[in-house]
Amino acid sequence: MTEKQASPVLLLDIGNTRTKWAFIDPEKELSTIDESNSGAIAHTEISDTSKNTALAQSVFGNHGITQQIVCVSVAGSQITEQWQSICKALWPNSKWHPFKSTKDACGVSNNYTAPNSLGADRWAAIIGAKTTNPNKEILIVNAGTATTIDRVDAQGNFMGGWIIPGLSMMLASLASGTADLPNLSPNASASNQIGFGQSTRECITQGCIQSQIGAIVRAAELLPPSSKIILSGGNSDYLHSQLADTLKNKYELILDKHVVLRGLQTWVNQTSHEKNI
Repeated sequence: MTEKQASPVLLLDIGNTRTKWAFIDPEKELSTIDESNSGAIAHTEISDTSKNTALAQSVFGNHGITQQIVCVSVAGSQITEQWQSICKALWPNSKWHPFKSTKDACGVSNNYTAPNSLGADRWAAIIGAKTTNPNKEILIVNAGTATTIDRVDAQGNFMGGWIIPGLSMMLASLASGTADLPNLSPNASASNQIGFGQSTRECITQGCIQSQIGAIVRAAELLPPSSKIILSGGNSDYLHSQLADTLKNKYELILDKHVVLRGLQTWVNQTSHEKNI
């Protein structure tokens, strides 16, 4: 990417069940990512190869021609290659840039034992959270298919994290591992009340939600009271209200659904100036 690059850059966050996307101006640092230039597409929507290009054209058609696509993917090669094919069909001259975890990037240091083995989506989220919250101790919670809880200190050092089954996975595991328990969805699990269930359904939903809350609260207790907690991912809405009540005024709780995309955006901005892509 050079200084003459003027076309928007497409950012793709390809997760386990859906792909989140945003178009950004590479010449602007941290340009706004909102409903006007971002969205999400479930993987089930692109399963019909014959309709993929038309679907993408209808979604991306208003955002112009892009020459650069930056992608972070944890979905596996099949879904990733589908997206590569879609983008190549729409923009034949575009370049595809996979985002990977590294030892250092964008002012953040990766203290994982094997830095390259850190999930690239987690690394992007860490960069995004630190860029928008400099000089703060941060806990980054991505509540998706898995729930990841990562700590970054005030100096920008990634200190490690936890990975636990996500809310949907917990619910599904109870249904598949037992004969008599129902298979519930996160939609059925939403509750603003902390309490003991008085039916099997309530016991399951409360148990799964509170296990998520408990892990996050336990992690928060290891941080200074002035720390920030960034909450993202598809299940974050189910956890936000209870976390806000449980943590009260001890920590600043921020709901940011675009934290991974913000990390990619920060990386694009830096590499644009360095002319590495």
